[in-house]
Parts: sequence; structure tokens; C-alpha cells
Amino acid sequence: MPVKTIPQKFKASDGTEFKTEADAQRHEAVVIALQKFDEARQQLAFATIKTHKTADGIPFDFDSHRDYYFIQRYQGWPEIRKVGLWGWYNQKFCLDGERLKVIEGDGQNARTFDVAELYRSEKAAVAVLTEERKKYIEELQARM
Repeated sequence: MPVKTIPQKFKASDGTEFKTEADAQRHEAVVIALQKFDEARQQLAFATIKTHKTADGIPFDFDSHRDYYFIQRYQGWPEIRKVGLWGWYNQKFCLDGERLKVIEGDGQNARTFDVAELYRSEKAAVAVLTEERKKYIEELQARM
């Protein structure tokens, strides 16, 4: 049986194979640049998240286990709701323009919260709730 010649292949760190070493090295430079880009993008995201504040002016602490409050209307009537944002557990962050959103959960059960609409202080949320209810009552009276 004759000996067969198998063409030599060169493999980059991401598993992509090339016929020449030069092609593999050029691709490897791209792989490394993308890794550095992803790291820089992550650092930028963390720095950006740290600049956002809650509705009551408190810096949003995305890396802690805290309860936050928000005003939600139920059949028009404003109510306070509480959400526990537990650090990185089952949460994603995204920027919608200039607004930071927290997405909790996955799929159909996912809930999205706008950081600028969350209150760190329950007392601040109650104060806003009181004003919102006064406005709602005034709106109802104006319709009558």
C-alpha cells in the first residue's frame, strides 16, 4: 500500500483551519483583536451602567441584592410594586438609547424594568405615589 500525502493544515485558536501558516496567523490576529474588543465593550457597559440613577436620584447598584419600587397603574389607579433585583441572577442589562433597562427572566416570563423609573427608597416611592393618586383623583373629578 503506497504512502499517502496528507495536506498540512494550520489551526487558529478558535478552531478554524487554514492551508497556510500565514493565513492562520492573520486569522489569529483577528481572533485576538475580537477578544480585546469584547473585553473593552464589557468594561464600557459596566462603566455605563454605573452612571445611571434611579428615579429618586440614587446610583443604580447593579451588583447587589436589593429591592426596588415602582409605580404601576392598575385599572388607572396608581399602586406601588416591589421588585427584588438580585445581582446577576437571571438578569440582563440593555441600553435603550440613553435609558438602562433590566430584563429579569427569560422568554414569556421575562419582565423589563427601566432603571430611571425604579425607586431605591420606599419612602420616595410613597411620596410619588401620593402625588400620582392626587392627580388621578383630580382627573376623575374633572371628567364628572
